[in-house]
Amino acid sequence: TLKCLVNVGVNLDVLYKREDITLTFEDLEIVGIHPTEKATGEFAEKSFRRDINRLGGCKNVKALLMDQGRDITKGAKIVQEEEKGLKILHHISHKLSLVLKKDLKEDALWEKYTKCLTKTKQLVQQTELAGLQPPKQRSKARFMNISLYIDWFTRIQKSKEDGNLKHIPEERFNEYFGWMSHFKFFYEIVQQKVGITEIIKDTARRGGYSRDMYKHLIELFGLMSLDKSVHSFLCKALNAVNEEVKKLDERERLPATTEILESLFGSHKNHSACGGHGITGNVLTLGALVGKRLTSEGIRKTMEDTPVQSMLGWVSDNVGDTLSKLRNRFFRNLVKGQNLPDSNAEV
Repeated sequence: TLKCLVNVGVNLDVLYKREDITLTFEDLEIVGIHPTEKATGEFAEKSFRRDINRLGGCKNVKALLMDQGRDITKGAKIVQEEEKGLKILHHISHKLSLVLKKDLKEDALWEKYTKCLTKTKQLVQQTELAGLQPPKQRSKARFMNISLYIDWFTRIQKSKEDGNLKHIPEERFNEYFGWMSHFKFFYEIVQQKVGITEIIKDTARRGGYSRDMYKHLIELFGLMSLDKSVHSFLCKALNAVNEEVKKLDERERLPATTEILESLFGSHKNHSACGGHGITGNVLTLGALVGKRLTSEGIRKTMEDTPVQSMLGWVSDNVGDTLSKLRNRFFRNLVKGQNLPDSNAEV
């Protein structure tokens, strides 16, 4: 039943020493790890306050950068009501995915396109042509990775033109992929829209939010020859950027993306042994994945400064009963390999 809010800090003084501020694990520092059974705005607010105080108060915290999740946004706004100087910025990829989602949801051809992708996947996935199947469409955050569905269209077309698919009978190719010829113009328009979002994300990733970045984007897109039907989408995408940029001071520059957090959580899952067991004490391994690489002496000092009992106490207070503990409690009277009696199974 546990969820976990992880707050990560970035030292801006270190970041500003380089032109490209694309975030890496070495730029991050774990500020707070907060397991909870009820992820509410009030919980997020208390977590933010606790971690801001740990950093010395709002005088040391320029902004909170997050996705547009309801709970954490609510918590951040409660904090901002008392700390007027604290800025709340939103992850550029989430903002643009919402713009793209609204735009394509209003286009009937998009629904037909995704249905054709699904049908083709079903037809080829159990055949020798399974390597050509479209990527699986995500049920959540689909528009965060929409370029996957567009790139697949490009790859099939190019492979056909290069003669890599000539061994497939034309009749069979048309059965699986013939529908693509009806979507060429639609594909070109969507490709431009996706290209716009990727250019904005890449620019924001490397340069962060700033008024100069926003001006640069306007000049950049002004030099491109885009289809007239894309201009409206471009304006909405730039407006989404401007919503964040106008929160900044005149010469201020702040990070614009939390993509590195997704990488951090993915690395944690790969490194820890908690797969399938929910949140356990292994969540503390997040701290070992970020920051500057420690020397042998640094590792020794860290281990001496952090007693095992201190770590176990934190796990007991914040994580409580894990799935493994509950499982052991439920089956503690069973000998390994022993089957449950009928009466116990019924209970």
